[in-house]
Amino acid sequence: RGIVVDMIDSRHKDDIIAHFTARGAAFCAQITDVACDIWDAYIAVAKTCFPKAKLILDRFHVTKLLNNCLDTFRKTLRTTYLGNDNFKKLKWILFKQYHTLSDKQLDRLDAAIADCPRIEVLYKKREEFHHILDNALDVTAALIGINNWITSLKTEGITEFDTFVKMLAKHKQSVANYVTDYLSNAVTEGLNNLIRSIRRVSFGMTNFQHLRLRVFAFS
Repeated sequence: RGIVVDMIDSRHKDDIIAHFTARGAAFCAQITDVACDIWDAYIAVAKTCFPKAKLILDRFHVTKLLNNCLDTFRKTLRTTYLGNDNFKKLKWILFKQYHTLSDKQLDRLDAAIADCPRIEVLYKKREEFHHILDNALDVTAALIGINNWITSLKTEGITEFDTFVKMLAKHKQSVANYVTDYLSNAVTEGLNNLIRSIRRVSFGMTNFQHLRLRVFAFS
């Protein structure tokens, strides 16, 4: 609904579990979907308190980890080829999907690829993963697509995404669950920004309950 439902003064797993346990079994049973970032504490809370709910790893955080692998390669190019201007100002271009790039960005990407064809290989692999989440008709199709994507990395000897693949091995189902209803943490992140703004205009707030009440008033 785009509003803050509740706030507690801890993000530790045991405290959050205690909070929801206190709300009662009936409250927890009504939760059908939980979207969260890739943090073990939140995932553990969801599995403990809402065992029947569908767990969805927020796509923004999944994409961030995927992009970090690509960015690590970009940083290597920048330090190895300091004098090559084609590898400058490339970060945000690589982070964007191909269909969203402007003509100027496409020209810069093409120039970088001409000097390092490996960029094209990795960028296309990143795009292939986005294509899975954008076009899979159901969770089963998404899982098949993800498995095929991982296999293609191994077949082609691409190791730059190993950190991301390690995450997928652990949370593949929760990543694929995204395609059911395309739920994300977008609303939550927006509310987090609201809370930060309230703290900022209040010049900080040492009393948590005062902050909590003020957030309820503004959300």
